Amino acid sequence: MCYTIAVDTDFFKSDKTDEFLKNLNENGFIFGSFTGKTHLFVKMFLDSDVSKETASEIIADFIYTTYVKRFFLKAVDDIYYYFEKSEKEEIFDLLDAKKEKKLIADEVFAYLSENSFFEIKGFCDFRLGSFLNGIFSVAEDIADEYLAKKEYMEFIKLLKHFLDMQNSECERVDVFKRKNGEYVLIDENQNKIPVSDCEISVEIADEILDVYDILLSELINLAPKKVVIHNKDMFENKEILKTIENIFENNVSYCTGCKVCKEFDKAERNIKNDDKIE
Repeated sequence: MCYTIAVDTDFFKSDKTDEFLKNLNENGFIFGSFTGKTHLFVKMFLDSDVSKETASEIIADFIYTTYVKRFFLKAVDDIYYYFEKSEKEEIFDLLDAKKEKKLIADEVFAYLSENSFFEIKGFCDFRLGSFLNGIFSVAEDIADEYLAKKEYMEFIKLLKHFLDMQNSECERVDVFKRKNGEYVLIDENQNKIPVSDCEISVEIADEILDVYDILLSELINLAPKKVVIHNKDMFENKEILKTIENIFENNVSYCTGCKVCKEFDKAERNIKNDDKIE
């Protein structure tokens, strides 16, 4: 069956259109084309459902990288207008492209099954309304996640900078967690380190960072050259472990079983502040 695909040349950029035509041509679909005042018309012959599926996937890819991307970036811009262009591009790349293209391809295939004339922009404007509403919602969620991650990485960067400026004499801290949620910190001489129950504020280049996690606060205060985490399974909050890894990097290790671990496991070690673990 013969199909006509119409591409709005005022809306779609020429480089993307050329790439689209190349993909169609490489699959042997194009047997003619001509350019009108506002549109490029492409004649295609699709003789089976298989060829129609392939053509639908190529069209879907074109729609996704042009129309959908433009819509998505506009949605992000409406929410976070202060994002740089490169940041918006990064957010778009976080979309599940394979999933979204499949949804579009299914819509294209259904349309081609009933129509021989396919005007791409009109199809997007009028047949992808529900899909685009979903994209708008996803854009907001992904942008929020991106911003949260960006703020988190900036937080980590500043804390690492703070640690680099410390002249700590603390060589090593071993970290344990009790069943009641309390942390036990041991220094390199196997002395128990008193743990404060207060968060700290770190001032870096006129910026004040509040560190609310007790363990993280203590480790930042101590600024040890090495951190060893014991009984890892006791840490319900795996995010704090990931944060410690991000801050101390290669200076963090996990103990999989040692003499001190075994001693700690015996009734959770009634250790006094001035005690040593033998």
